[in-house]
Amino acid sequence: DNASTNLMGRLNSRIVENKLDGGGLIKIAADFEKSLQKFRSDYTKYDEALVTLIKADCQSQMQTYYVNLQTTKELRATVYGDVKALDDLMTQYHEAYKDFRKTISVEEEKRANDAN
Repeated sequence: DNASTNLMGRLNSRIVENKLDGGGLIKIAADFEKSLQKFRSDYTKYDEALVTLIKADCQSQMQTYYVNLQTTKELRATVYGDVKALDDLMTQYHEAYKDFRKTISVEEEKRANDAN
């Protein structure tokens, strides 16, 4: 949430306000937001399954407990995949930001040279 709101959102707003070409950053931020929503949903399902598993009576209902355990493991794997996807998008955003910053620096140098 913090990265999406405080980093990506604010930077993208400033890019738009200054009428700069940051389409790549904005697309990655949108993909990140979609992935973040998926993570939230999947994590909620995992958390609910884990709470149910913890409360379950594994002695008297072994078969049900085992099925719930397997389901919880699958949900945990899904959450792990979501976290990995978010991490990959953060890396992409960082790389796109470095490219964007480099482009802006080159344009500023060009303007400064043209002014002289």
